[in-house]
Amino acid sequence: MIPHNQLSLADVFSDCQDIYDSDKPMFLSLLLQHIDLDEIVPASFRKHFYASTGRTRKYPLYAFLWALILQRIFSIPTDSLLLVFLHYSRHLREFCGFDKVPDASKITRFKQDFLDDLKMFFERLVDLSEPICQALDAAKADMTIFDSSGIEAWVTENNPKYANRIIKQLKAYAKTHHFDSSYDPYKVFGIDDLGNGIHFEKAYIPLNSRARLENIDYTINEVGIPCCPKDPSLPMKYEGTSKLRSGVTRYKFVCPMVKWVSDKATKKQHRECQCQNPCTDSPCGRMLYLYPEKDLRTYPGTLRGTSDWDTTYKIRTTVERSINQFKDSFCLAGRKTQNEKTLHADLILAGITQLISVILADNYISISISGA
Repeated sequence: MIPHNQLSLADVFSDCQDIYDSDKPMFLSLLLQHIDLDEIVPASFRKHFYASTGRTRKYPLYAFLWALILQRIFSIPTDSLLLVFLHYSRHLREFCGFDKVPDASKITRFKQDFLDDLKMFFERLVDLSEPICQALDAAKADMTIFDSSGIEAWVTENNPKYANRIIKQLKAYAKTHHFDSSYDPYKVFGIDDLGNGIHFEKAYIPLNSRARLENIDYTINEVGIPCCPKDPSLPMKYEGTSKLRSGVTRYKFVCPMVKWVSDKATKKQHRECQCQNPCTDSPCGRMLYLYPEKDLRTYPGTLRGTSDWDTTYKIRTTVERSINQFKDSFCLAGRKTQNEKTLHADLILAGITQLISVILADNYISISISGA
């Protein structure tokens, strides 16, 4: 535990993360002390779950929710293994609120029947956790991150015939629902469910040294800047970004030996190449126009080596670790289900677990400060 005289929001979030990683029983104690599902589960979810169906519910709503949240906290990969844990751990059953352990079909049916309610629960947690994240770091909280590797549903076969059948089904689905021509069935598995409809302008991805633009007479340095054709040690000068009428982005680079000089007669400035061994006959020197869309790996919407790039790229490791926790620790990437609703529910439950950890940390710091 951190000393009271060092308390800060960032410290406590780090402290909670350490507890989560190294001491699961203590983390459960913190959950029990600081998380009240009555306060965060939407009333509509409770109303829907306990609606009259002709017979009483044998298993409580909160028992299902706690079991599925704990499954992700403990990185239990399958529902059947979760039920084994519940069978043999009285403490876990009591924590969740089960008098009797349900069978696997009850877990699956819960996910499918209450998918919309789980989405509302997630959205409720987003509203609760957003101010917390803004207070922690407003700049990072404003970022939206897209994981291009995505999450793929488990398949029984791994061959082109099976993949083509799935693509045909997706195309038929798009036709039935009158999707427009921009729909691409090959991209439907990217994780865009939590940020639907967002168009990204920048991608902070490492430079692939093996990738090079074709048919060029110049070199590109380690940060993606083109260099003088006759001296690879001289990076060309970046002179701004523009957009063509077609909407295509264009970067402009000029010869590193170009100087702006004033014309005394016209009192205007113009470029003048002062290179002793010019690579062009133009008095303005060599100019290059690069188009990011031709090589997104080399030119991902922001120039490497700039303060914008350096500041944002530093947090890439943290982002990758968070995404890995989302997929690996919460067992999302390894789920062996082919049902879209079940997979969707697993994705939402992973998000719910992550946001509950944020709210837990915030409640924990409030108690720590009041007791300091």
